[in-house]
This record gives sequence, C-alpha cells and structure tokens, in this order.
Amino acid sequence: MGTGASASKKQQKQIAALEESKPKEAIDMYIQQLDWASAMRVAENSSHTQIDQDTVKEAMLHHADYLVGQGKLAAAETLFIQVGKPELAVQVYLSKHMVDDADRVCKQHCPQMRDDLFNSSGDGGQGGGGLAQSLEEILDAAKIDEEAGNYSSA
Repeated sequence: MGTGASASKKQQKQIAALEESKPKEAIDMYIQQLDWASAMRVAENSSHTQIDQDTVKEAMLHHADYLVGQGKLAAAETLFIQVGKPELAVQVYLSKHMVDDADRVCKQHCPQMRDDLFNSSGDGGQGGGGLAQSLEEILDAAKIDEEAGNYSSA
C-alpha cells in the first residue's frame, strides 16, 4: 500500500515542478483534462511571472467553449465577457436562436454590434439565410429594430 501512496506523491511533485517551471504546458495539460480549476489556478499564480494575459484568456475561452457544449450558456457568457469577447456570447446566443439574450449582451457590452444583430436576426425579410424563422423570432427581431429606432426594418 505504501508503494501506491509514494507513487502518488512522486506524481504530485512532478506536476508541481511542471507548474512552476513550465506553466504554459501545465495549463495546456489541464485544459486537455478539462480541469478548469487547476488550469486557472496555474494561470493566475503564474500571471506575474512567465505567463502572459493571453494565456489566461485562452484558458478561460476554452472553459467557456466547454460550458457552451454543456448547455451552460450563462456561465459561458460570463467568461466571454471577462476575457473581453462579448461578441462570442452574442454569436452563441444567435446560434441557439436566443435573440433576446443576444440583444441583452449587445446592449450591455457591445452596442456597436446591435446593427449586425438586427441584420442577422431579422435578415431584412430574407428568411434568415434559408432557415425558416418562427413567428416569435420575427417578432423579437422587429422589437429589437424598434428599440434601436430602425422603424423601417421593424
């Protein structure tokens, strides 16, 4: 029984050494293992030394992408906003036909994207790129256009 415990301690020491000497590689390892807490811990602990902020943001984006895959869109949105990429949250919501959520993120974090949101969600009556739109989606798009003062599109 002692052999397994000593092997585990040895492995823990190797991981700690990797985290300290090659934090980027350790973060990549944790991302591949979907161990987001450990990836962020290493990134945050190393952020003032060997790791730049892009690496921290990359780990957060991987985590957000994973959350999207799990259907945890609100948590993913939070991460997208924290890394300064609210447009990714908007894209996710639009891909899920969640126009109200996309509009909310645009209003709060990227108002310059609202015109694009109107064009992509309403598509000027062109049928949304070949996809049939539900009455609710059409009304949502018209509501967004109206709020933005685009009365002719509404």
